[in-house]
Amino acid sequence: MHYTADINLVFNCVNHTSRDVKNEWLLRTLHANGASSFFICICLHIGRVLILINKSVIANYR
Repeated sequence: MHYTADINLVFNCVNHTSRDVKNEWLLRTLHANGASSFFICICLHIGRVLILINKSVIANYR
């Protein structure tokens, strides 16, 4: 299995992976959910930082 940028060959690459890798469905599911979880964690972290900065700015003006 090798990376291919050709849109016509991508389906064959995914098919090859599905046939040759044991528990490929699990690997694909974990990868998709892991990427989504990472994105959510980054967004929550940025939101928390923005809230804490806002609270400290308000506290300085009191």
